[in-house]
Amino acid sequence: TASYPVRVQASEARTSQGLRDNLTAVLEMADGSAATITYTSAGDKSFPREYVEVFGGGLAATIDNFKGSSIARGGKADRRRAWGVDRGHVAELAAFFAALRQGHESPVALQDYAATTLATFAIEESLACRQPVAVDVNNLTCPA
Repeated sequence: TASYPVRVQASEARTSQGLRDNLTAVLEMADGSAATITYTSAGDKSFPREYVEVFGGGLAATIDNFKGSSIARGGKADRRRAWGVDRGHVAELAAFFAALRQGHESPVALQDYAATTLATFAIEESLACRQPVAVDVNNLTCPA
């Protein structure tokens, strides 16, 4: 969304072993959009391990286990398949080190990484207190 989270609310269903591996988190973004994350171990192993759906701007897109993707817009769908799983980690590190070698800025802003980390901490806090938790990405301070 090109927007940072401002509030997170999470809930969980604990397993009989007390594990935290079934949860849902709703992230409210500064631009008014929302994201929902469902993390579960309760499904069948034949279903894709990671499945992403995105809706907005007149399009719908899916990523299926990082092996395939589909983008639908204007009444047409474009589907792509890959042979292997590509979560982008190798390309991200390559781009980061290339930027360092060439003296360029990081391809991902530090504030983007901070937003992800703060949202993750807010999910944990929301699970613990069972309340929505504010996320303030713009109030990052460094010790002197």
